[in-house]
Amino acid sequence: MTWTYDSSDPGASDKDQIRLMVGDTDTSDQLMQDEEITYFVTTYTTVGSAAVAVARAILSVFARQVTKAVGDLRINASDRYKAYAEHIANLEELALASDPYQIYVGGQSFDEINSDLRDIDLPQGRFAVGMHDYPRRGVDHGHPRKLSDLDQ
Repeated sequence: MTWTYDSSDPGASDKDQIRLMVGDTDTSDQLMQDEEITYFVTTYTTVGSAAVAVARAILSVFARQVTKAVGDLRINASDRYKAYAEHIANLEELALASDPYQIYVGGQSFDEINSDLRDIDLPQGRFAVGMHDYPRRGVDHGHPRKLSDLDQ
């Protein structure tokens, strides 16, 4: 297995982009091999989501490490785990923000619906509730406007 990183142009390849995003750029502290990163690149649709998956794989390695103490020297592996977990949270936000395949579901609140209806730049749908209703005897959309209108 190989480990390579081209710091002169990390944007030239998905692998180097992911290495930069997850912090795997130090040749003396290699976290993931090229083949492992390539697996995630081919499995996920975007570089951002692949980077999050690579970071989670690295985090699982950190989770197995334990704190060691020899004399006055103490290596606290849990600090590394916690810091990297925070980095993954930031990486997830970045991946979501840059994902070109985000799905938008509108109309989740009345404020949003009303705002969309008032927006003249937003293409409006061709269909609307009640577009084929025939208002008669004070009844619109199948519901009375006022109870007093029913008596007329």
